[in-house]
Amino acid sequence: MLISFNQKSIMRNVLIITAVSVASLFISCSSDKTKENLNYSDIKFQFEIVDSLMVDYLGSPLLCDFSPNQKHILFYNSRNTEFIITDADGDIISQFSKEGDIPDNPGTLADRPIFYDNNTIIAHGQNGIWAYDFEGENTWKIKREQPLSFWFSKSYGRSMYLLEPQHLFTVINYDQLVMNASEDSLYENQHALKIANLVENSIEPIIPLEPFSRYLDGKGYQSSSMLPSNHVLGNQMVISYSKDELIYLYEWMDKSFQLADTFSLGIEPFYLDEGKDRASFKNQNGFSMGGKIGEAEVRGSWLLGGDQVLVQFNSGLKESERQEPKTESVGENSFRLIMPENVPADQFQLYKAGEKYGAPFTKLIALSSLLYVDGESLWFKKNNEALGVEDDYAVFYKAKLVEQE
Repeated sequence: MLISFNQKSIMRNVLIITAVSVASLFISCSSDKTKENLNYSDIKFQFEIVDSLMVDYLGSPLLCDFSPNQKHILFYNSRNTEFIITDADGDIISQFSKEGDIPDNPGTLADRPIFYDNNTIIAHGQNGIWAYDFEGENTWKIKREQPLSFWFSKSYGRSMYLLEPQHLFTVINYDQLVMNASEDSLYENQHALKIANLVENSIEPIIPLEPFSRYLDGKGYQSSSMLPSNHVLGNQMVISYSKDELIYLYEWMDKSFQLADTFSLGIEPFYLDEGKDRASFKNQNGFSMGGKIGEAEVRGSWLLGGDQVLVQFNSGLKESERQEPKTESVGENSFRLIMPENVPADQFQLYKAGEKYGAPFTKLIALSSLLYVDGESLWFKKNNEALGVEDDYAVFYKAKLVEQE
């Protein structure tokens, strides 16, 4: 078939237009993909305060838990071992203390108390696990035969979470942590948590150090660095350790937790020290915290739903830049530890499907420590020290993560 000059010209133009269109589409897709990747890492998050709660209480209580029906809130003041229960508006409806030599004293608490049901709270202490009604009467207990002689507790964090069925719940495991950090058995036998079973009146250890754990590299580490931070949401749990860059994700199956995934922080710089020869820890207190301050640390990790994990960390300092902490007298036989001024502020990093989602960010000046996380709800205490105020009441802020405009 003969094709005229005009037909050839038209076909050539069509081919050129098609080629240009395909190239433009490819460039556009590549540009969009690059833009998407750039935006993915350049997203900036911040905490936005959406609600607040004021409790008329003189002291420094920690917000510990909300009752299953959300009608009551549990607080705990470690200074006088006082439990405070309020309604949803923060009005105190009950408070009681277990201080002193009394039969139902749980002993020094290992972590924060929680609600067992709408009318019962439970506390994990040196003497076991004790349950109380709102009047402070002991309703049941899982008592230890020998009091636990741990030297360190995670009352600043939370490890107790109810599981399905409800008579099961997690508690932190201290049994091996009291051992000297030079002993191989510390690393071989360590389990992160225990499952408390009310029906069977038992507490069984779970979650040994994973085979690829940093703590199993043959070196020695302070025992306190093996205390896990954990958070449970639904049938999932996240665990982090203060001196480990890996974040561990578990799923609740067959009355225990099974490892589902891990991911690395990917934070640069992150000044973690190398492990020491285990023999160097011989005859040392496993929880000794002397020396210079400034090694990198993972403060905690939380599940936010939607395959998202929020991690709080401190990037630390080079060893050559670290300084000794100082002490300041704040009363008779009372001292306060003052951190070196050059230690960087804590930061937060959001991860999605194990990848960094957005840039690291810090808290607002009005917010102190992160106390409670339930999905998108994040509760902080007001940072009186940063704001330079003194109140005769406790103020807590409910916040959510939002993108900066």
